[in-house]
Amino acid sequence: MVDVGLKEDNGVTNKPDKTSFFRKNSLYIVIVVLVIIGAFSLFVFNNKTEKKQQNPSDNKVQLEDELNSLNNAGKTSEAEMAINNSKLSDTQKQIYLASVYINADQPIKAIEIYKALDKKNQLNQAAAENAAELSYGLNNSQDAIYFYEKAISLAEKNTTNPVRKAEIVAYQQSISDIKASGKANQ
Repeated sequence: MVDVGLKEDNGVTNKPDKTSFFRKNSLYIVIVVLVIIGAFSLFVFNNKTEKKQQNPSDNKVQLEDELNSLNNAGKTSEAEMAINNSKLSDTQKQIYLASVYINADQPIKAIEIYKALDKKNQLNQAAAENAAELSYGLNNSQDAIYFYEKAISLAEKNTTNPVRKAEIVAYQQSISDIKASGKANQ
């Protein structure tokens, strides 16, 4: 006969004995409780980890949205503060500041930032291209050619860019156009 925790007394069946049930199954109960606690802890830990991993990109998107609205409202100083108070790297902050100055129609300040990044060897291809176009727009052909050459150099190093060859050709064409216009000595 299988003992299911019922006590028999002279053929009379009583209610199940709870202490007997828990005593015999305590190991199983402890295991189930530990599994539930472990699963809950794992769930909570994963949610916190996912939030931490999503924050940098979320912050960047939020910053870009904030900068767009500040730029559209003509609030350059507030945009500068938002960038400086962000958790971006110094290089990223400088690139965003240059963007703010471009949008605020202050290309000379943007070019100054690009030149400072170039001196620190932190200029990327897109920034070099921007600096070249801004310089050309300000009739500074010498800087425009320099920055287009810099963009070519950076594009050549970026082997993962599928359109780099087309970009290089475009930069070379821009240099040729500047030289042909006779403004190359300015």
